[in-house]
Amino acid sequence: MAEISKDIAYEIIESFNNIVCEEAQIKLKKLKENLYYVAPELIEDRLFNGIRSTHGLCAILQQHESENNKCRLLYETITNKYYKVDDMTAK
Repeated sequence: MAEISKDIAYEIIESFNNIVCEEAQIKLKKLKENLYYVAPELIEDRLFNGIRSTHGLCAILQQHESENNKCRLLYETITNKYYKVDDMTAK
């Protein structure tokens, strides 16, 4: 699994901005702002799962873009890039 840095997390968030509704864009902006002070080892968890009042990427997409095929394909591409299943896990 590749580690997701703050810069990569920002890129991931920005990649969804042009294909989501305005309400989702607002939540993505809040998520991005709240990642600014997160410790590097927690970035990945906060990006996908959020914390407290800030929704993570998964919740934002499920709530606002569950029918958006472009979002699904982009999310799949991102997870395939950063979450390679190794041979031991697949067996």
